Amino acid sequence: MIRLLSHKTSNQEYITWERLDHVVSILKDLDMPIDVGVIKHDGPHIDGLIKVNGHLILLECKSQITPKEVVHIEAQLKRDRSNPDEFLMAAADYITPKAMGLLREKGINYLDKVGNMFLKLPQLFIHIDGRKNETTPAQYKSRAFTKTGGAVVFQLLMDPTLVNAPQRQIAASANVSLGTIPKVLNGLKKEGFVIRLDSQSFQIAQYEKLLNKWVDVLKDKILPANVIGNYSFGNQSPKTVLKSGLISNATQWGGEPAAAILQNYLVPEAYTIFTSEKENLIRKFKVIPAINGEITIYRKFWNQSEYNEEYVHPILIYGQLMASGESRNIESAEMIMNEYIRPNI
Repeated sequence: MIRLLSHKTSNQEYITWERLDHVVSILKDLDMPIDVGVIKHDGPHIDGLIKVNGHLILLECKSQITPKEVVHIEAQLKRDRSNPDEFLMAAADYITPKAMGLLREKGINYLDKVGNMFLKLPQLFIHIDGRKNETTPAQYKSRAFTKTGGAVVFQLLMDPTLVNAPQRQIAASANVSLGTIPKVLNGLKKEGFVIRLDSQSFQIAQYEKLLNKWVDVLKDKILPANVIGNYSFGNQSPKTVLKSGLISNATQWGGEPAAAILQNYLVPEAYTIFTSEKENLIRKFKVIPAINGEITIYRKFWNQSEYNEEYVHPILIYGQLMASGESRNIESAEMIMNEYIRPNI
């Protein structure tokens, strides 16, 4: 057995020795002249370090990799790289096809459980694709990660101090029934996202991990349940309306146009709006239903937010960008994370 000499802290995913062993065995089993071995290290955050044909490769190991994890994996690997000559690799039981594409774009090698692989080194290039991987991403069963639970989590992500507010206040803000709140909070406690500080108070823990779990709920449950439809601004382009300065508290830009306003970096290609006053929006801007309309309008799935700008809260902007799986959006999302979210955690 080849053993990994270091491990991560209890608040992070543990990496099994077997997973590193599996990486090495797959490389050794290739019908190619490959010399591979494990290198001892004492880096407290490093998942593994191997040498392939004389080249050092720094590994980041996960149980699964979806597009939203790629930016964080890249940052982790580059942070832990001790010298520029080390190559980077992500290893996981399961890697989605979109995540594989993003890893290749970023020059990060990868390997999954069944041997799908991208390995580019001096005088060695291996790209194996199409092997069927029966491993499926984990499904969230906690009540915190249902459609209604996700609305509650959104409020807690925007304002972590709300975890100690009266449950009736949380329910009103999230636009859910009062009975939902204890179920969601209990689910978060069981998964370690809400921890007790003392007999009277709790605290949100593992904030970024909670945020990234919520992104999946946003994509798969919240947005599909709240979509009103696709629309067009008639004779005006969305770009023109965006520049004109839409918006009241009842109607706000989301996703790419919101990021464009917030950062002046991303050029929107897909336009989304959240509203609680559909009729006023239609009347004011003369939006018309269109199957191929360039704007997707969603119902607001919350009642209250202190963020009363012409765009939605940065948490929701980040979530939409990450959920898109587009590399340019993920890059913009990471910028929003660094500028508007991490400083307030």
